[in-house]
Formats: sequence, C-alpha cells, structure tokens
Amino acid sequence: MRIEIVDESKRKAWESFINEQPKAIAWQSYKWYDVLKKHYNVEFYPIVVFNGNEIRGILPLYNLKKSHKKNLLMSVPFAVAGGIVSTDAESEKLLLGKAIELADKYDKSNITFKQYKHKVEGLLTTDENYCNKELQLSTDLDKVWNEISEFNRQKVQEGNNFKYEVEYNSKNINEFYDFLFKHHQRKGVPCSSKSWIRDLVDSGMYLITLLRYNRKVVAATMVKEFKDTISFPFSCTSDPEIKEFNMIYSLYWEIIKKYSLEGINICHSGRLPKSGEADQFRQGWGGTQYNYYYQYYPQEKQKTEYNVKRGSKRQMFEKVWRMTPQIVTRVVGPLIVKRFP
Repeated sequence: MRIEIVDESKRKAWESFINEQPKAIAWQSYKWYDVLKKHYNVEFYPIVVFNGNEIRGILPLYNLKKSHKKNLLMSVPFAVAGGIVSTDAESEKLLLGKAIELADKYDKSNITFKQYKHKVEGLLTTDENYCNKELQLSTDLDKVWNEISEFNRQKVQEGNNFKYEVEYNSKNINEFYDFLFKHHQRKGVPCSSKSWIRDLVDSGMYLITLLRYNRKVVAATMVKEFKDTISFPFSCTSDPEIKEFNMIYSLYWEIIKKYSLEGINICHSGRLPKSGEADQFRQGWGGTQYNYYYQYYPQEKQKTEYNVKRGSKRQMFEKVWRMTPQIVTRVVGPLIVKRFP
C-alpha cells in the first residue's frame, strides 16, 4: 500500500469512496473544502491510502495557520465531525502516521481528529463528551412517532392548535438569517455570517425550512441531506416568552414525516453534550446513541472541544453578549466564529 496527498485529479475517486463507505459523512466531501476556501485561508491536505488503484482510506486534513497565530492541523474544521475513514487497521495507521509527519513538518503543531462512531487507536487524547442519536425512520409513521419522547409528542400535539405553514427548501435566506441571528443573540452566542449561510445553501448540502404562523417565521432550521440520512443544523426558535416558542417541535415532526415517507432511513439528532446541556427541543427525538471522538495529538494536549466551551469565562461572555447592541454583534460575531473551528 502507498499513501499520498492527492490533488483535484483524484476528486472523483475520493467522492466515490465517500459515497460507498457507510462510515463516511458529508463533511469529508470535497464540497466542504469548496465552501471553506471561500471564507478561510486554509490549506487542504486530502490524504489517501491506495492499494494499487483502489482507495483503502482517506483523511481530509486542513492546516489553519493562515487563520490562526500558529499551525493547527484539523480534520474538517467548522463542522462537528469528519476524520479518518478506512477499510482496515493498516490503512488507518498509515493515515495517522502521515498526519503526524505533517505536524512535525509544521513546527510540531497540534492535530485534532473529529471522529464519529470510531475511535482511532494511537497515542492520542480522546474527548468522549458528545454523542449523536440516530432515529430510524419508516413509512410507518406510527412506529416513528412511538420512538419520540412523551414530552415531545405533547409539544407536537399542542402545535396542532395553530394553523401553521411549512416552507420547505426556502430561498428566503435573508429572513432565515435574521431569525437565526436573533436566536443566537438570545443565547449569548456569536452567529456566523449571512454569506456563510448562503454558501452552505449554494453548495447543495443544506436546505432551509421555515415554519410560519400568521405569516411570521416562528421556527426554522436547515436540513442537511447526505445519502439516506438527514439532520437539522442551525435550528432556531422564537423568544421563549411567547407562545410560538414550542412550534419548533411541530417543525421537526413535519420534516421527519416528510422524509420518512420519501424513504430516508435515518434522522440524526446532531451533536449533543452527554451532560444534557443542549436545547430542550433538540432532545427527546429517540434513536440509538453513538459517540463522537475528538482526538488530539500530541497526547499531553489538554484543551479539548468540551472543556473549552465551559467555565465562568464562557458564562460571563454569554451574559455580556446578550446585552451587546445587535449593530455590534452582527459585525463582530462572524469574526469570533472564525476563531473556533
């Protein structure tokens, strides 16, 4: 076997491998690099293990030095997962070794591997504080309904008292972004730029879905489709103080019904902290739990995905951000987001 950092001439073969491998996910696609390079000064290293002309493993690795003060190697930045995918242990070992070789080349830089379901063997620190839940969909909607928590079913049924409309594959990026921005502001979290949202939609990887009540958007999400799965990134809700806040449950259920009847097999919860700190509306949708493994080289690295998002400094930041005028947070927010890949 041999290992190479390939160029665009191998793009088609790379995509074929991603589409054929059950362990692969959307962000490992070259399409993610197409989006990233419009917004970030990253260097992309598509690393491939070959057995003859057959691909046996891949690692989409990025160097973020141009966006940060020092070299930082990371698999699939600005997404929750996407690391080494291989058909055998030998290929995985070669990919890990090549990543470490690049780290040594770039002043012994740190590496972050964002693995899903599979933990890479090696001298790596591993953060296992996040999970995803895969809800099995079916054209038998009663079967899907019974997988959902009683609390969520109640909220969906309460939504039936409202005459709402769902706008699938919406082209209204401005309206979605304004709603998303306000959601982030209430939570004390910086929001990505509107151009980032637009490029996600233009990539074909994401669709916008809006739920309207009295013609006003009261719940919204993006739907990410990949193979026979869906997930709901960038979900956003109304102000918790108003009655329309719980309409997000109705939106989720309408999307789940639609894709179930279309033959989609799995609905992902998206990344959830095992501590239960995620928004209530993102929990309780059933499914089998699988781990994310955020793995770090060198092994003594202590700053992990989980602990960097916690502590009194984080809480103070969120409090201040909520009080900061929106005219400021609209400009500064996307710049902050860029610092946390």
